[in-house]
Amino acid sequence: LPWSTRLIVKANYLGGEYWEYGTVSLYLSDIVLVLSILTTFFAQRGKRLKKQINWLYPGWLAVLYLIIIIGLISNGISYYLGLFYFSRIVVWSLGWWFLLRFNNWPLKKWISCLLLGLIIPAFLGISQFANQTASANKWLGLAAHNSGELGTSVVESLGNNGQISGRWLRAYGSFDQPNIFGGVMAMAIVLVIAGWSLFKSNFIRSLLLGSLAIWCLAVLFSWSRAAWLAIIFGLLLIFIFIWKNKAKRKRMLILTAFLSIWTFFWLWPFNELLHSRVGGQTRLEQKSLNERRDSYNEASFLIKDRPLFGVGLGNYTGASSLKDETEKPAWQYQPVHNAIILIIAEIGYLGAAWLIFGWVWFLWQARRKFFVWPLTISCFCLMMFDHWWWSLHSGIIFLWFFSAALFAIGRHETKLL
Repeated sequence: LPWSTRLIVKANYLGGEYWEYGTVSLYLSDIVLVLSILTTFFAQRGKRLKKQINWLYPGWLAVLYLIIIIGLISNGISYYLGLFYFSRIVVWSLGWWFLLRFNNWPLKKWISCLLLGLIIPAFLGISQFANQTASANKWLGLAAHNSGELGTSVVESLGNNGQISGRWLRAYGSFDQPNIFGGVMAMAIVLVIAGWSLFKSNFIRSLLLGSLAIWCLAVLFSWSRAAWLAIIFGLLLIFIFIWKNKAKRKRMLILTAFLSIWTFFWLWPFNELLHSRVGGQTRLEQKSLNERRDSYNEASFLIKDRPLFGVGLGNYTGASSLKDETEKPAWQYQPVHNAIILIIAEIGYLGAAWLIFGWVWFLWQARRKFFVWPLTISCFCLMMFDHWWWSLHSGIIFLWFFSAALFAIGRHETKLL
C-alpha cells in the first residue's frame, strides 16, 4: 500500500533546510479514509447511526481534544502547524472508530486487510536491501535512498581488523524510515503468531506461514533493534500464556523454531552487521546512541519548562530550535526517540495522563482476548524506543487503529471471527 503518498501543501524550512516535522501535507490515505467514512455513512443512510452510537470513546477523545486545544492556545509556538497535527489526529482517531463501529465487519476481516497490505511492502524492503538501493516513485510516496549518501539509514560493517569495511542500506519498504518498516512487520508477526489458533483452515495457515517467513526477513533487513525486541517480548508473553496448554505449546514451539531457523539461515552471511547493531561499536552506532541520550536531556528541559499542557501538538522540534541562540539546520532537530516522552512534551502531563488512562481502560476491558496482550507489549516496546507513533503520519494511522480496535474488542462492538 502507498503509505507515504502525499501532496505537500506547504513546505517549511528551518535553519535554511527542509523541515519535515514542520511541513503540511495531504496524504492519499487521508483521502481514502474520508471516502470510506462517507461510503459507510450513506450505506447506513444516516438514520441508524444515532441508535448505534456509544459515546464513551468519542467522549474520551473530546476531553483529549480539549486538552490539546488549551495547550496550543496557551503554549503553542506555531498555531498553523499545531492545527495541522490536531486535524490529523481528529480525522484518524474518529475515523477508525467510526469505521470499526458501523461497517459491521468482523475484526478478523480488518486484520486480514491490514496484513495483506504489508506483504508487498515486505517484498519491496527485501529487494531494497538485496540491491542496496531504493528507487523513488512519487505516486507510491517512495523516496530514493542510496547507502553512499549522507542522511540515509545504513549499518556499518566491521572487518577482522576492527575497521569499517562497508555501509549497508537498511530496508525502508514503503515507509519513511527503516524503524517504522521493521516495527510494523514485527507487529504483524506477533499478531499472527498470537492468533494462530484462530485460523482453522490449513490453506490459510499455509499462506500465513509464508507471510511470516517474508515478514521475518523484512524485520531482519530493517536492522531495527526495537523491532527485534518487540518480537522477543511478544513471543515471551505468548509462551507465558500458553505454557500450561501442552498442545498449544507444542504448536508454538514448532512454529517459532521454524521461523528462528529460517531467520538465522539468512542472518548468517550478515553476522558482521548483527555484531555492529548489537555491539554498538561503530562510529554511526555510537553517534546514534549519543543523539538519543542528548534527545532525552532536551525533552526533559522542554517538559520542565511547560509541564502541564506541553509545548503544543506538533511543536516539539520548533520548540527545540527556539532554545538555541543560533538556529541549526532542520535535520539536527529530531523528536525524542520515545513516543511516550514525546507525548508528554507536546501535550503535557495532563494530556498524556488522560491518553494513557484511556488505553489502560480499553486494555482492561479487552483483557479476556488473549492476542491483545502480546500485541500490546510489542507496541509498548516500540513506543519506548522511537517517536514515529506520534510524530509521523504512518504512526498516527496505526496508533489510532489499535486504540479504536482495542475499544471495540473490549466493548464487544465487533466480533473477532
